[in-house]
Amino acid sequence: MSFTFIYANNVNTTLAGPLSSTGTQFNLSSTLNVPTSIPSGAYWVVSLQDAATGQESEIIYVGSISGATCSNLLRAQEGTAALSWNTGDFAYSGITAGQMENFAPAGVFTNQQIYATPGTYTFTAPANVYKVFAIGTAGGGGGSGCEATSSSQTFSGGGGGAGGTCMGFYDVMPGEEYTVTVGAGGDGIVGPGSGAFGGNTSFSTFFIASAGQGGQFNTSTSQAGGEGGGASGGQINIVGGYGCDGQQGTFLLTAAGGASYWGGGGRSGNNGGISGTAYGSGGGGAYDIAFSGLARAGGNGQGGILVLQW
Repeated sequence: MSFTFIYANNVNTTLAGPLSSTGTQFNLSSTLNVPTSIPSGAYWVVSLQDAATGQESEIIYVGSISGATCSNLLRAQEGTAALSWNTGDFAYSGITAGQMENFAPAGVFTNQQIYATPGTYTFTAPANVYKVFAIGTAGGGGGSGCEATSSSQTFSGGGGGAGGTCMGFYDVMPGEEYTVTVGAGGDGIVGPGSGAFGGNTSFSTFFIASAGQGGQFNTSTSQAGGEGGGASGGQINIVGGYGCDGQQGTFLLTAAGGASYWGGGGRSGNNGGISGTAYGSGGGGAYDIAFSGLARAGGNGQGGILVLQW
């Protein structure tokens, strides 16, 4: 979650009265340099420190102020705990790590988590992290196969479609868990038949990238390439590339798999389609230029990926 902060220089005072660990307001001993008001939805950051030992501290986000009275509090911020405070404990306003991280320009990251193996995972937002940048790509579809004894039969299968991609910035809460699902690539089919769909990739309820369709098989017409997967919930949504069409007929069409955000799909092959290697790319369709009657397999689609950065 991102915050809007206001700032005040040279606020260095004490508490005018005690504050319990569940208290909802406190009074300052002085209003020198203290803000006179706080805009709706914004916060002023106050740090408390015990006067007795100087070892205890708590960061509080103050949402309302009237004179020396601070209220509408968000207690225990930035990894600190809500404590009980005494009259005379120190209260001051200084720049905190949370304010600086909230200020960080978009596109500047120091950490990342990559989920590159299909499956379901749990991402726990680290301390002081309120926003992450996410890129998620679904699995690509498998290529269709072939099994022809003449050019009047299907001898060139369609390529699989690539998975869709979502990306954007999303608000998270430190310590909260978010489900990550990474879609698998679809298998290419052996012999005449359509390739399998890939699997969807999602980040909690924020977005879902849809899988690429397998290359399609039809006994009497050209073999359609698989459709690229769609995307929804991203601030940028990218449809996956479509697989190329295969063929039944006199002229051979080789059918590559669709390209994803991460790169091109697998090419077609005489001994079987080549599997996609870029995340979310489609598998290539099989072809048999000799009409051998052997069952040729389409290439497999590649699994998806989800990358989180903060």
